[in-house]
Amino acid sequence: MTMNHDATFRERVHEFWGWFPAQAGQLTSAVKSENPQENLESFFDQVREKIGGLAWAFGPGSTEDTLSFTVTGEGEKSRQLLAQYWSDQAVPVPGWDFHCSRQATPAEHLQAIKIQVGEANVDVDTVMIDTEVDEENQAVNLQAWHPAFEHLEENDRYRIAFLLLDESLGEYGTQTKLGKIDLRPGPEDQPLAKPLIELPMYLASVWAEKGWEESSPLEAYTGYQAEPTDDFVRSDTMAGYTNVPEVVIAFLDNDGKLPEDPVAGTGAAFMFVKIDRGELPQDHDPMAIRTEIELEVARRLAGGGGYVIGGATGTDHSYVDVVIFDGDRSIAAIQEAVDMTHSGGFEILPFFPAE
Repeated sequence: MTMNHDATFRERVHEFWGWFPAQAGQLTSAVKSENPQENLESFFDQVREKIGGLAWAFGPGSTEDTLSFTVTGEGEKSRQLLAQYWSDQAVPVPGWDFHCSRQATPAEHLQAIKIQVGEANVDVDTVMIDTEVDEENQAVNLQAWHPAFEHLEENDRYRIAFLLLDESLGEYGTQTKLGKIDLRPGPEDQPLAKPLIELPMYLASVWAEKGWEESSPLEAYTGYQAEPTDDFVRSDTMAGYTNVPEVVIAFLDNDGKLPEDPVAGTGAAFMFVKIDRGELPQDHDPMAIRTEIELEVARRLAGGGGYVIGGATGTDHSYVDVVIFDGDRSIAAIQEAVDMTHSGGFEILPFFPAE
């Protein structure tokens, strides 16, 4: 079966895992060939058809005899949720490891990674850093500098720095362990400076000393407050929480009009349930009712329908936010969950309405 553009994300992922194992032997030969890019072109076309909208890469596996295939949201939680679901559905394939985020490069290979800027190499040995432990946020703030930064625009500095940080710490490590990141062309008075290659070991020692637990960025939620208005749908929001602020908080900051859907073309969608609080009995706690609805929606979506990504309370409505993977079937599951826990009116609305 060939998936079409109307297929849901769940269907596309199911198709991928039904297809990949049969290609594994051929892929192994292609990746190890002298011209992997040319030999993998038809494979790339198939991946774009099945999980387009996400980034992917081949790499070494956990042993000398294995390879890895990584699907990544490239540091954006909106797409990392999709990569996580893809990974959760993985089937065992001999000779292959699968990851849903970019992995840290082993220390013995890290020094080989160099980025050419003019006549200078920017790498983990020549980028110098200074660090500051942020106890309150359980993170390490970072200052970094390199002479080549003087000739780069700010965006290019950060792009290069994050490439090297992701290689050093992995995609999730960069997100969860680092706080503020400040880049500059050259050092001021930094007597404790060290090369970037030492950062992974330094962070490991900090986490061990503090007894901090490793975490996933998908487990981190952001609380927010807003000034209620009646200007647009959901503008009555007073407070809420989310683990995808680039969608939910941006929606409020932009008066309900977001310029670009981060999961467009994937078969997934960000939506929210708008629950009429006016129909709740006066002796019922709106927060408790919303929590009950959130839990039931999460239960109904478990197994492939999507995830609950947060919720909010407004002056007139409560909201439950979701990312759905299975189109109309996911929406039906949400409707059943709300009907079961709430006798009043509600709507299920998209964060990114169709044009």
